[in-house]
Amino acid sequence: MLILTGLAALIGLVFLLIAVLGLIAPALFRNRKTGDTPPRTHLLSGGLLAALIAFGVAGGLYPKAGDGAAAPAPVLDPAEAVQSDKGLGMTPEGFRKSFNAIAGEEDPRYAIPRLTISSGEKNDTFTHQFSRQAGIMGAVSKQDGSLEYVMLVTSGSKTDNSENVRSLAMLLFAAQALNPTVPRDENNQAVIALVKEAVANISSPKPVSQRVGKLEYSATASDVTGLMFSIGRP
Repeated sequence: MLILTGLAALIGLVFLLIAVLGLIAPALFRNRKTGDTPPRTHLLSGGLLAALIAFGVAGGLYPKAGDGAAAPAPVLDPAEAVQSDKGLGMTPEGFRKSFNAIAGEEDPRYAIPRLTISSGEKNDTFTHQFSRQAGIMGAVSKQDGSLEYVMLVTSGSKTDNSENVRSLAMLLFAAQALNPTVPRDENNQAVIALVKEAVANISSPKPVSQRVGKLEYSATASDVTGLMFSIGRP
């Protein structure tokens, strides 16, 4: 069952990659016989719709609690869990460990080795660059050291498909790490739906958001900044 789940998830990532490449470089999908290039919107909507279906299938196949085959969800060390009405309920180190536990199921190369906290005037911050096209930053409360919000930024790549897959995986892993009480397939579907809507508005950027569990996900896409995806309290 886990093999089928992984296969469905992989197919979903492939379709997400097609959607991103269709938006960035639609000429890659030019019909060699006719010379016609599919519209960006067709490639984007078709790729994202197929990805949603594939991730939905993967979520349905993923072993549920009590099946005996499911891996236990990452549990925060009490020292890394923070009771806060405004924050995300964990320290940066707690987030890093949860992210790495989820990423390690797919590929240890996605892991965040360390997070360096920099002092700021209002909030402290951290940044981490996954690659030239993908990075993450977080705001940290000066009062209790909890994460206030996290923002992920990705621009995609026209030449390196692995970079695009890395960027998409980064978004999914971060959402699961920050919102562990929400089922994985629900998290994935929310992230993909927001990315689809944000990218559809790339010519006239505007933020789109959705409440997922106790948190709010927000996405904005533009030709200048790329895709910005934030997770925080409503």
